Amino acid sequence: ATLWVVAGMLLLSNLGINVTSLIAGLGIGGVAIAFALQNILADLFSSFAIYLDKPFTVGDFIIVGDKMGTVAKIGVKTTRLTALQGEEIVLSNKELTSAHIQNFKKMQERRVVMDFGITYETPRDKVASLPEKIREAVATAAPDIRIDRIHFAGFGASALNFELVYYVSTGDYNAYRDRQQAMNLAMLELFEKEMVSFAYPTQMIYTAKA
Repeated sequence: ATLWVVAGMLLLSNLGINVTSLIAGLGIGGVAIAFALQNILADLFSSFAIYLDKPFTVGDFIIVGDKMGTVAKIGVKTTRLTALQGEEIVLSNKELTSAHIQNFKKMQERRVVMDFGITYETPRDKVASLPEKIREAVATAAPDIRIDRIHFAGFGASALNFELVYYVSTGDYNAYRDRQQAMNLAMLELFEKEMVSFAYPTQMIYTAKA
């Protein structure tokens, strides 16, 4: 098409017709069209990048900034997500290729940090033996949970604080919650058996007689 336009211009020029204004008009029109198509072309090339690089595919659960949802469709200009509440979120492909994306579908295991506290009235020997007993209880109730570490972490304002770090060998959120629930129930049963109480914020007030 460009060759035909140039050939036409040369023909008109040879016939003695002034084509300067026509060339200027075409140049201005080309610039205007280029600006108009800039965002569309950026989204188009971004869709190619998504197709080739595959940072996510249809069915993946992703988080982009403050938006999250399951990828429903990857189009030429936009990608559509289905949010947890059910509404559709439309994102431009250019935005997706320039943003940080968290893809939870590709998660093989989930690391969880859990903090809990027990009362100061707990005897020292029970405090010392609690980590190993928690390991044994969780291994029985939720064998696919891998406990990394449990430590008596320090002295809180109203509790003896523990830190528990564990891994769940699944990327599925519902399955992770099921394992977490099984572990929490096992810990509750253990604490009832050992007569260990979870701590909650308390204050003790001492009054002095005058």
